[in-house]
Amino acid sequence: YLFSQCLPNDVCDDNHEGFAIDYEAIKMVMELTGRMSNDYFIASQIIDIRKSATSKNTKISTQQRIDIKNEFKNIANNKLPDNNNIRHDGYKILVKANAIAIQSKVKWEEWKSVLEDIDNIPNLSDRIFMWSSVAELLPDEFSKYKKELIEKSIKSAYKLPSFLDTVERIQMIFRTLYRKNITGI
Repeated sequence: YLFSQCLPNDVCDDNHEGFAIDYEAIKMVMELTGRMSNDYFIASQIIDIRKSATSKNTKISTQQRIDIKNEFKNIANNKLPDNNNIRHDGYKILVKANAIAIQSKVKWEEWKSVLEDIDNIPNLSDRIFMWSSVAELLPDEFSKYKKELIEKSIKSAYKLPSFLDTVERIQMIFRTLYRKNITGI
């Protein structure tokens, strides 16, 4: 409700580009997120906040983005990984990547650090998920790296032992390509 301003039975339009919410609503969502214990739900809220704070119709100032970035890092460090679910740092890295993506100016070194952390995830399928997620977050100035990550994801997906897992990862990668209009792969 805090994002969409719609009740559960209302029909809401979600264009996957974020919601038009103000900083006070984002602070409430972050406070609630800080009380969550499930890694997936934490990451999902962080992603929605980042999309909303960086959307074309954002009401969030540069200083507020800095505050949000710092709170993302705080949540990542204090809540993740969730010991009841995925035990590696995948979701923690994803939240930190969203903290980087919320900034208007980013240096490649910050992204490079995230990619190095991804390389330490023991599960190939989860690394593919993370490479594709980071490719989606990278700004256009790093389009060369986006393409490299997507190509790496596709090649790695064919190395997965489960055919179903391969198909699911390939679908995810192509959704990223479609949503972000990444071409030339």
